[in-house]
Amino acid sequence: MYNKIPDSIVTISFIPTGLCLGHLFFLPWIHRTLYDEFHVWPYFTLLFAIVTTASIISIIKLSNGKYIFEHFIYLSAASVLFIISGVLFIVFNIENTEIGLFMTVVASGITIIAGLSYVNIRTIKHERPMRIAICHMWKLFGFSGTFTIYLLLFYNLDETSNVDEKLTEFYQIYGYSIIGSTAIFLLFLMVNEFLQRQGLLYNYRDCLDNDNNIANNYCKLFSKNEVTIERNTTMTTAGMWKSAENLNSGTKRNSYFNALWTIYVLLGKLHGAILFNYFLMIYSMNSAFASFTKVDYVHGMGLWLMIAEAFIGCLFMRFVHSVKVYVGTSIVAVIAIGVSIIFYGELPPTGVAICLWIFYAAMALSIFVPDIVLLEMSKIRYNEIILAAGYFIEIITIASLQQWHFDAHIQTNLLTYTDDYFIPFVIASIVVLVVTSIIYILHVPNTYGKSLLQIQNELLKHQSYFAFIANEKQEQVIIERREESNNHSQVTDIHESSVEPRSRLQSNTHSSIYAELQSTDQLPVVNQATLFDPYSEITKPPTIIPRATLVKAHPNYENIGGY
Repeated sequence: MYNKIPDSIVTISFIPTGLCLGHLFFLPWIHRTLYDEFHVWPYFTLLFAIVTTASIISIIKLSNGKYIFEHFIYLSAASVLFIISGVLFIVFNIENTEIGLFMTVVASGITIIAGLSYVNIRTIKHERPMRIAICHMWKLFGFSGTFTIYLLLFYNLDETSNVDEKLTEFYQIYGYSIIGSTAIFLLFLMVNEFLQRQGLLYNYRDCLDNDNNIANNYCKLFSKNEVTIERNTTMTTAGMWKSAENLNSGTKRNSYFNALWTIYVLLGKLHGAILFNYFLMIYSMNSAFASFTKVDYVHGMGLWLMIAEAFIGCLFMRFVHSVKVYVGTSIVAVIAIGVSIIFYGELPPTGVAICLWIFYAAMALSIFVPDIVLLEMSKIRYNEIILAAGYFIEIITIASLQQWHFDAHIQTNLLTYTDDYFIPFVIASIVVLVVTSIIYILHVPNTYGKSLLQIQNELLKHQSYFAFIANEKQEQVIIERREESNNHSQVTDIHESSVEPRSRLQSNTHSSIYAELQSTDQLPVVNQATLFDPYSEITKPPTIIPRATLVKAHPNYENIGGY
């Protein structure tokens, strides 16, 4: 239980990251002057931080042949940048905010890659998707927090309102939010480091997944060949049972379609571009305001509904394969957005708002699935690089849509949009959801409850273009291997066939312990080799059974020499 504390601490670091991304994505509405000055350069800075962090982690792990778990160093550096930027936002307010903006962007890029990389490699196989989902949930929490602050301050502005004062107040609250969330993470980080230094409770440099931990310690985790872990249970000369893990590299098996599948699933990152774009988001909010203008707590209801659905999605990741969740939520999202558009003229504003809320809730329920699929489908040696490539696609799409939207000088009130502007984007969103769902169904195998090493071995064996065909063949292979294992389950008892009788010294011993052991009907089996099936649950080594202590008879020197 205590071993999971470091993973939970890493997930908290995504709160300030979400706050920063919320400020960046809504910068044209929050601070239009700052956006006009820099345009998409903050996005390029974010991409630079992501690619640089992924490259550094990849170079270090490949040069060492294993993960050395230096991720907390990167997260600490990002936290320092968050703290400094928060102070700058509070001190300078609306003046010189570009320094704080770029610092938070760099810190966010570091946190995204380092945090997801650590959670992916260390977490136990059954909880790996859920932990990655929790990271995205906290990121979405910070994102919604920033936009909610903006809505509460800038909603219902009139001609007498001072925009600069509102903007100053926004940056003060925003700065305190960044400092507070980062301080909480740093507090847990210091406790975590103290426990690590003292050797208490856990070691955050060990993988909780047993297979990953063994392969990483033996520097076989990044092998290009299939890595099989065989466990042999033997009795040592000291009379103790031990479990020896042997890593065998099988023949090199190239999956001709593995790289192609990875390229396909990269398109899934467009899911985030749909969720984090502005016109649909603001459109749903304005629709809600048109319907519930007398209710203040509706500000940002769609965003907080997304957080609730993201929490439910985290629970789904613990019990359901991620692809099933993605396909189901995509169907709901397509139906909701389709109803809101088809019946836009007939439905009241309340109905349109509810349909759009359902759309965003369904999207948030599976916002983390593309990252989970990318980290599982890509080779372990290239996890961070592939993840950075996915975020490159997502961020470039968001920046391009934002630049196109504001260069067209379209009014901020999206309720006045014409169908010629709104409908094409909705159609593109529906096409993306349908295409990515089909890709996941056809080209993503069932990875639920499997370790990264086992997933990589199975991908090396796939020789079919479609994943569901490969899954059927894999299940048939598992059945055949289990039948073969049952047919050859007879093990050789070396104690009865190869070991000679006890020595004369042991037979004449006066040890009561040995005499009691010798009088038993069945002696413990020695040097029993246990067949290991890599597709079944790994059994624990047998309970340690101490061998009887042999007591040598002491010679009697009393009558030597005639005395």
